[in-house]
Amino acid sequence: KISDCTFIDDYEKDLINSVHSHKGEYSEFLILSEGIRKIVRFFTTNLKFELFTSDPKDNRELDHYMNEKGHFFDFKRSIQNFTNIKYEGHYEY
Repeated sequence: KISDCTFIDDYEKDLINSVHSHKGEYSEFLILSEGIRKIVRFFTTNLKFELFTSDPKDNRELDHYMNEKGHFFDFKRSIQNFTNIKYEGHYEY
């Protein structure tokens, strides 16, 4: 529920209410500027998802990997290894 605000109008409130995300696939957000009022969709890669997720379950999985195996490598190599293992068969270019 969006409260009344002098900075956004009813059309922009409707836009905000139509923003959606699909975990691990895309996230939508609203861009508001002088000439632009629209929803945009961001598609992520598996690596970026793992780096930026705030889901506790996902973070626990990464923490477990880092404690068990990730400490043998630098962070970059460890997160790449984790992502490759977790999404085995899902190649990103």
